[in-house]
Amino acid sequence: MGVEISDNLVVPAPPEVSVLVVGYKSLCYIERCLRGAITSAQGHHFEFLFIDCSDDGSETLVRKQFPQVRVLPYQGNLGFGRGNNVLAAVAYGKRMLLLNPDAFARRDELSMTRASNPWDDAAMESFFSTLQFELLSRNRFEKFEDVRAAIIEWIDDFYNSQRRHTTIGGTSPIKYELSWQMRRSRT
Repeated sequence: MGVEISDNLVVPAPPEVSVLVVGYKSLCYIERCLRGAITSAQGHHFEFLFIDCSDDGSETLVRKQFPQVRVLPYQGNLGFGRGNNVLAAVAYGKRMLLLNPDAFARRDELSMTRASNPWDDAAMESFFSTLQFELLSRNRFEKFEDVRAAIIEWIDDFYNSQRRHTTIGGTSPIKYELSWQMRRSRT
């Protein structure tokens, strides 16, 4: 799989999909998640990226058992959004699939949703709908890199820090997480 540039140089074609997995205390199910996703993707040109946000041993397990997965080193508890931004910044795929580490794909099941759970993707579908309406449909982009940069900026600078979310009491995810951490530290 490659694109020949000249007689001596072959550049690999980018993967169809970059599968991004952000782990947090996922040691007990990350193996099943990746094994199912990799099996499901056979015959397709996918790349798999993983970052562990809890330092629970998942990174070591993934490095040992899944050499085909590009593992980024532990950088602290980045959270789901920022962890995916870090992975997206180094992904090569034409499209990206954000895969929760507790999702288990079966053979030939490119939809990574767990069986019999219609709500599993509801949060992501809502997110992508919001992304499409608030950012993508209102802008024109010349290059893929411009789209990627705009999405990362939108998530970091607006969606997570300023945009109010009705499901968490009309506050931003960052403010909600900070208040949760404060409540947790008091107990």
